[in-house]
Amino acid sequence: MRAGQLRHRIAIERRSGARNSFGEEKEDWSTSETTWGSISPLRGVERFEARQIHPQVTHKVVFRSCVDLDSSDRLNFKGRIFNIDSVILVDERDIKREILCTEEK
Repeated sequence: MRAGQLRHRIAIERRSGARNSFGEEKEDWSTSETTWGSISPLRGVERFEARQIHPQVTHKVVFRSCVDLDSSDRLNFKGRIFNIDSVILVDERDIKREILCTEEK
């Protein structure tokens, strides 16, 4: 994978189990890691194929495989939030991961 393709700085956020003053669980996110990746909207055939698995998938994000994340995490790119639908280990070679995401509105 060429480093020039990974030109976007993307934060990986994890849910933290914070509680409010009433003891209720509140949804709070904290940045676990910030790394370089590429993010692009899905087009044409990619979108058709992705929607067969997850009907609302809007973007594909690519990271080096050293990044540790799963579908319970989310991505933050310049204040835009992307929920992770699936993480794919490309060619099963532990070099590159493709993440299919849905952007929050």
